[in-house]
Amino acid sequence: MQNLKFEIILLLRQPLGTSVFRRCPNKIDFPHVKPVYKARKESGDSRKDFMKKIIIAALLAVCMAIPALAQSNSSDSTPIWNHGDNVSDITYHSTPVYSIMQTKDAYVVFYQTQGLKVEKTIIPKDWQKAGEDKKLYFRNKAPGLDTYMTVVYKGGSFHRVILTVNPSKLDPVWDVAPSYAQVDASGIDTLEVKF
Repeated sequence: MQNLKFEIILLLRQPLGTSVFRRCPNKIDFPHVKPVYKARKESGDSRKDFMKKIIIAALLAVCMAIPALAQSNSSDSTPIWNHGDNVSDITYHSTPVYSIMQTKDAYVVFYQTQGLKVEKTIIPKDWQKAGEDKKLYFRNKAPGLDTYMTVVYKGGSFHRVILTVNPSKLDPVWDVAPSYAQVDASGIDTLEVKF
């Protein structure tokens, strides 16, 4: 029964005017399909070609493995970013800022730590005076960005702090400390920040 269905399907797929049965009615000839053994011979998939492909693949694998297994020539390896004389001793760390409270002498900045905690730090207003001792810089925040604080270190010690904030005091980040709050900003030389 299945053979009959198969033969009917083949007859329906044949173009009009072509003969499906050539020599005997029990054997079906497929003029549009090449025999499997002829297709393999024509595509070049002989054993020699197969061996050539395996040898080429093995050579490529060896060529790719050689650099991974090679030992470095220098005894003291230098980091990839160390390019000699253009290495800087300045590093920085940025953190999101939730609120900046203004007092008479200082800014109290509430910022986020890596552990998603909220910490506060005190930045004296005297630090924004011009000169060599200027340690506080304000940078305008671009639209769509959050307010953040960048602490710059030079040689491992505190160098300056940059607050990237909307300069408009109508921004919700800005706040005024209550009049009863006492913040002592005298004698602060460095910024203590817990990241």
